Amino acid sequence: MGAQAAASIVLHRVYLRSFKRLGFLVDSRHLRRTMMQGQTAVQRGFDFIHAGVRFQVKANRPSGKPGSRVTLVSKASSLEFDQLVWLLYDPRFELQEAWQLDVDFYRRELRDLKRLGPDHYRRGNRLV
Repeated sequence: MGAQAAASIVLHRVYLRSFKRLGFLVDSRHLRRTMMQGQTAVQRGFDFIHAGVRFQVKANRPSGKPGSRVTLVSKASSLEFDQLVWLLYDPRFELQEAWQLDVDFYRRELRDLKRLGPDHYRRGNRLV
């Protein structure tokens, strides 16, 4: 198995666990059909479609070193999504927070900022 295939499987498992907890997806077969079939782990604009809505997912976790915390979050590279979901994990990949922002809010409030931190994404709708 190549590195890209392994990364795709890890991404699938992390998303499945997180989105089941958030109530987005009911079973893994649905996730594989809607998210992974015919797609790579990385795709321009959005990560998956659920109920006709294009979701872009951003996720962070601290390194696990003593005192480490997330201070910088990645920006969306394009605005080809309908909803952005930001996930914050602990060092063991246990979901701590999840926030949802629509593309209009992102465009209006965050797109032109040079640097985004967790508090920027926390201005959205808290899911967890």
